[in-house]
Amino acid sequence: MSDKIIFRIDNFLNLKECNYVIKDFSDNFKHTKIHRNTRILRVMYKPVCDKLNSLFKFYDFSNPYNMEIVLWDKKSKMDLHLDKVGNKFAFIIYLNDDYSGGETIIDNIKIKPKTGRIVLFSNGFYLHKVNEIKNKKRYTLIGWYK
Repeated sequence: MSDKIIFRIDNFLNLKECNYVIKDFSDNFKHTKIHRNTRILRVMYKPVCDKLNSLFKFYDFSNPYNMEIVLWDKKSKMDLHLDKVGNKFAFIIYLNDDYSGGETIIDNIKIKPKTGRIVLFSNGFYLHKVNEIKNKKRYTLIGWYK
């Protein structure tokens, strides 16, 4: 398999699973930290890793370097950037889609948020960003692998 990949899969998580993750964030809000213009909670969801392993056989997704729930408030965004060299893969799972904006742009490909959708891509290769959230809140579950 090529070192450079971008996969998009709808319904990776179902609505109940997405709502569980958002509730976990809310229930543990006192443990969240502010990072740039977002709020994050470090987590580890083994079922997500297991599901990645069942779908993709080219890498062992059992142990992410980091996994976190990210709350993006209205007007939040992430400028174009390249993640650290040495990170092999990253994923984004959209936990809700009841807001405007917040599209992810990877290698000039615009990916619209959709509840339960996962985007898995080679990290350290692709410039990527998050467009400004126009209203409401955006929740994502993200992870990185070395």
